[in-house]
Amino acid sequence: MSDEHKFTATRVLQIIVPIASVTIALASLFIGLSARRKELTCIYTGSEKLVSVSNNFAPDLTIRYHGEPVASLTKMSYVIRNVGAVAVKGTDVVEALQLEYPDGTKILSVGVDKTLPSEFSFSAAQSGHLVLLGFSLLNPGDEAHLGVYVYNSEPKYPRFRGRVVDVNLSQASDAQDARARPLQFISNSSTRATLFWLLIAINAALAVLSAGIWTYAFGLTVIASNWRRRWKARFLNAVEELKSTDSSEYHYISQRVHKLGMGYLSLNESTKKHLKQKGIPEPPTSGFDTATEALGYTVLFLGLATCSLFTVLYIYTAPR
Repeated sequence: MSDEHKFTATRVLQIIVPIASVTIALASLFIGLSARRKELTCIYTGSEKLVSVSNNFAPDLTIRYHGEPVASLTKMSYVIRNVGAVAVKGTDVVEALQLEYPDGTKILSVGVDKTLPSEFSFSAAQSGHLVLLGFSLLNPGDEAHLGVYVYNSEPKYPRFRGRVVDVNLSQASDAQDARARPLQFISNSSTRATLFWLLIAINAALAVLSAGIWTYAFGLTVIASNWRRRWKARFLNAVEELKSTDSSEYHYISQRVHKLGMGYLSLNESTKKHLKQKGIPEPPTSGFDTATEALGYTVLFLGLATCSLFTVLYIYTAPR
């Protein structure tokens, strides 16, 4: 490959690699954040009035609970769902999860209607105007359907509260309002592990490539610098001799050297032969032409390599 083709390929890589590195790093960080997301949400799915006693309809009909007449009984339905990408353990609960109803709300009873997608241990118990919730493990996507029976009081939406290590608690008034798990496919452990190792390999390759491009350009610069120190004056004198024999080549070289520096020359065969006769090696391609350019590329490509390595570590430490 000629020096010109090498230079062109290097420039193309210097454009593509930063774009690819930043894009892959951002995608990896987003996936890593999604894989670390831990969140439980309480979804209110509606209410159903089970009993409503009207004196106008049946004045002699009385329903009592612990001696208190029951004029109305309403079932309020909820879903407690793990919408994160990480399993939540019961041992992570610091303060009990609970549904806290406003003072004055009368709760008759509570119960767990079902759990999905499979059966697992989940409990709900009444304590005054509170509904205390308990579980041993909630995997991503696990949900428990609850029924809370409220009597002689207007059904009001409770607060979902408690403290669980590194877990965010949220509420939604409808199943459609509940935030879905981002990138739901990463909840599958085997898929997540495969994706993570792929991202680790890609980011590691980009880190090596970024460092390699900088090393290659730096090496070219050292070689070109040594050439200039030894041969530049003799090369320019040889070019002056072309002024009378090959004016087009003379003007081409003069303009390129003036505008772009010594490392961007594509010499014709007669010029190469002329230099060879004088014992002057052809000017090598330079990676950097100025100290400012060298500093800029050093910050860019070594920064990209560091960023890619950090992303590798971030993905490697994400839960699998």
